[in-house]
Amino acid sequence: MNLQPIFSGTGIAIITPFSAEGAVDWADFQRCLDFWMEGGVEYLFVLGTTGESATIHGDEN
Repeated sequence: MNLQPIFSGTGIAIITPFSAEGAVDWADFQRCLDFWMEGGVEYLFVLGTTGESATIHGDEN
């Protein structure tokens, strides 16, 4: 059994920004990614503990 951590460093559960019309705001998402990476975040959890996995459907998966 390997007890070595799979991840090391700083990781965060990320948000997905949406426009007022309900579409993913890709420009804002890129700004968020840049901010997190410039701040030293080493890995991201997509659809993690932010609760988004329960609110997506269909083509969003």
